[in-house]
Amino acid sequence: MISLSVVRVRVVFVGDDPIPLHYRYAVQSMVYRVVSPELSRFLHQEGFRVGGRSFKLFCFSDILGGVKWDRAGGVGIPVGEMSLYISSPIKTFIDEFVTGLTRNRFVRIGGSSYRVVSIHVENRRWGGDDREDAEYRIRMLSPVTVYSTLQTPDGRRKTYYYNPVEREFTELINMNARRKYSILHGDPGEMYLEITPIKRPKEVVTYYKGTVIKGWKGLYRLRGSLGLIRVVYEAGLGSKNPQGFGLFKILDG
Repeated sequence: MISLSVVRVRVVFVGDDPIPLHYRYAVQSMVYRVVSPELSRFLHQEGFRVGGRSFKLFCFSDILGGVKWDRAGGVGIPVGEMSLYISSPIKTFIDEFVTGLTRNRFVRIGGSSYRVVSIHVENRRWGGDDREDAEYRIRMLSPVTVYSTLQTPDGRRKTYYYNPVEREFTELINMNARRKYSILHGDPGEMYLEITPIKRPKEVVTYYKGTVIKGWKGLYRLRGSLGLIRVVYEAGLGSKNPQGFGLFKILDG
């Protein structure tokens, strides 16, 4: 089922209806509606499995552009063209998403509908061997997050979200990237990935279906094996990519 492509889509849309402040679940639901019912069911219920974990292998950005956010009111007010990036290494996913948007020309986010103005399919060319070292400056288009589930002294389970300055942050980023690579290309061998903040990261707290998720925006330096960098560019950096976390833009190179 896996067909590989280095591609992402930028959807430009307009409308007058307000957008919920915590919109990630609504955007994820929109994505599942746009692709075919068969693919949506596969991604939602199964996904691509490795090491007992399931990966959906798609990611999306924040809603960018013409939105004035009213945090006190919990909504975003459209003031112009808005855009959203969708990225995946799975060609079938990208093909179906573009076909669905082209056919309908509207996207529904929550209870609101927006007219699609344009759809831009973007490819990036990568040179070199997967195992060669590379380094890029990146800017997060949606927050990056990694976490562990811990047990409290009274036996409760607690999710701990790591800060980018903690050693575990880059370790989990590396482990996650290696798993994604293994699904798409096989054993990564000695390949590695490191992430370092360039400036102080900005914490972003999001509510997803009533659950708090902490992520981090900002500028970072991504260093490691080219193959892992390419995979996280396509599929998302870190955890919770299909919930709208981990999409980034390469600033140089």
